[in-house]
Formats: sequence, C-alpha cells, structure tokens
Amino acid sequence: MGNLGHAARIQRLRPARFQTAVELGDCCLGYPDTVFAEGEAAFRVVKKIFVLPGVGSLGALALSSDGRLTFILSALAREQSSHTLSGQIVASSAALSSCSISDLDHLADGQLFRALDQQAKEDQRTSTQLRAECSQALEDRAIDFVVAMDECSDALVNSLRFLDEVAPLRIQLVEVARFFDDDDTHVIVPRVILRGLAPEQTSAAPPDPAPRDTPPPPPSRYARAARVTTTDDAAAPASPAPPSPADAPASDDAAHQIHQRTLAALAAVLERKPEQLRVFDDGRCACLARDGWPRHLHYAFVEDNGTNALAINLENDFVRPLANVLIPMTKELSDIFPAATVLWDPTWSKNRGRLAIRPNDVDPATLAQAMLTLIERSAPQLDAALNSLRKPAWARLDRN
Repeated sequence: MGNLGHAARIQRLRPARFQTAVELGDCCLGYPDTVFAEGEAAFRVVKKIFVLPGVGSLGALALSSDGRLTFILSALAREQSSHTLSGQIVASSAALSSCSISDLDHLADGQLFRALDQQAKEDQRTSTQLRAECSQALEDRAIDFVVAMDECSDALVNSLRFLDEVAPLRIQLVEVARFFDDDDTHVIVPRVILRGLAPEQTSAAPPDPAPRDTPPPPPSRYARAARVTTTDDAAAPASPAPPSPADAPASDDAAHQIHQRTLAALAAVLERKPEQLRVFDDGRCACLARDGWPRHLHYAFVEDNGTNALAINLENDFVRPLANVLIPMTKELSDIFPAATVLWDPTWSKNRGRLAIRPNDVDPATLAQAMLTLIERSAPQLDAALNSLRKPAWARLDRN
C-alpha cells in the first residue's frame, strides 16, 4: 500500500514553467547539477550578470576547475530563436578575442582575478601560472558556453552543434524542466542535449561511422526522443533509430545547408569587424547593424527561395527616406556582383523597401566576403544620409 501511495504521489507532480530567463538562470546556478553532469569540471561563479560592451549580457561568468572561462546563458524558447542565441555566441566570442584577461577582470569588477587566486590555492599552484593559462585559453578562444533553456528546438541544436564543431569553443546545451510536488517542493529535471568536448577529447573521439562527405541530417530527422539524453549515460535507455534518409524530403537537406552557410558567413563577418557590428535576430533572418544605426536599418543574411542572399533592410518610417540612397546603388552593386541578381524590393516591410543581392549558391567564405564588400560600398553613403535625417527639420531645408 505504501508503494502505491508513493507512486500516486509522484504522478501528482505539477509542471511549473519558468516565467523569466533570470529565474531559469538562478535555478541553474542554485542547482549546478542542472548544468554540469557528474564527473565533469566543477565551476565557481565569478559574476552573476556579466555585460560585454557592444554585445550585451552574456549571462553569468564562471571559472571551471580546469581554468577555462565559462559563460552560462539562460533563455526561454518563447523569447529566443536559434538565430539569436547562436548569433550571440558568435558575436561574444569575436568580441572576447580582442579582450585581455585584465580587461575581463575589470569588467567583472575585480572578481575574476580573485576567483583565479582561489582556484590556484585549491590546486596548489601559483596564481601567475593559472592566470597565464587562462589568458592563453582566452587568446585561443577556448571558451565554454553553457546554454540552459526550458525547451530546445531542433534548429537551435543543429546551430550550436555546428558552432561546437567548427570553432574552438566548447558548447553545452541543457534543457531544464521544473515541477512542484504536493508540498510545493522544487523538482528539477535536466536533460543534456549537447555536451561540448574539449579539443583534446574531440581528437580522441571514435570515428564517425558515416563518411566525412555525408551531409549532416536535416532538422526534421532529429526526433525528440532521439535527441534527449539523461545526465547518466550509463543508465540512459537506447534511443529509437532515426528515420532513414529516404523518409526526409530533399528540401530539408537544402534548407539545413543554407542555414549552416548563413551561420558560417555570419561568423566570418564578425571575425573581421567585431567592434563595428552588432548581431540580432528579427524572427526572419540574421541581422547586422552598425554602431550608431537604429535597429530598423540593418544588413541581413537572408535564406530566400532556396538559397542564401544578402540584404539591406528598411523597417520603419524614420529610415524610409534612405530608399533614395539604396535605389540608385543597385546599378553600382550589379557591376560589383556580376554573377548575382541585385534588385530593389519595394514591398518589403509595409512598402519601406529593401535592397537584395541574390548570388548563386556559394560557399560561406564567398558569402562573407560579399557582405563585407556590401558594407564597405554602402555604409559611408548610408551613414551620411542617416546623419542628415537626424538633423532638425529647419536644418535640412535647402537655403539658396
């Protein structure tokens, strides 16, 4: 009877949604088992809310026991998209590459060096040695990102897996669910979906049974039951086999490849201009805005008509007059990009318009270079026109 009562009690657990990303972040920091699986490196929190100029909040800054910097990001699925989170990681890693360990300590109000000193004392090492190792890891961009979400989409899993594979970052993705029992006691259920490996672990990993030139599976092939694991790998039940490639439409492969090229091109652009551009997501595409520009004027990587495209978008009435700058620019850009289709789309964003460049399906490096060329050719004219718009009306009048 006691066992039956216990089983009935478990069945009365009530799901409790996280109301804010801050609440989810506090849960992760309060229950570190939701972030790190048993046996992995422990961490100490350096600063609960770490803000990087030009990028924004990177969540909590922590220091792992092996001396790597770790940023713990928390987000709710209803508030963030895969473009937003992956773009934030790309932008922050690019910005961090220009920071020294002293810069980060200053931004952390002196707490980073204090944490390094405490870690060195526990490891019976010198603070100078640990600071040097942490500084070298920062220079090599060997940084950990832990992303905690209440629900993870397949697009996000694919994006973060791609970044984890192509960059020296180590990215861990955790889905955190919360329940209350009859006594209003928290029950936290973590599911490690992506567990980033250190570079040395990556090289020692068993070979992939699939040939290296086999394209990655499209998002639709990741059944939810197949991609969710427990933190105890030994006790995890066998996952159901994913559907065969023949079951997935060919268009899914194309869409997945387009998305990956967009991410790679975005990373390459931010690598070249981390201090001049900020990245965000408007729900349709990955956007790049120059410092000083309003959000509604931006460059964009667009996944359009089965291929990648570049664009300059006008998305509110204040920047609508900049169409007078962009429309004449189409001829010049057609000469610069002879193999691409350059056009003015007057219907975009309630007829405010956008300039679009649709190249042939090209590799990420070529896409990134095309975006850099577009920025170089258009930004000075747009800067001047934007500054003119910001003048008071009386100052914009032509005086003869």
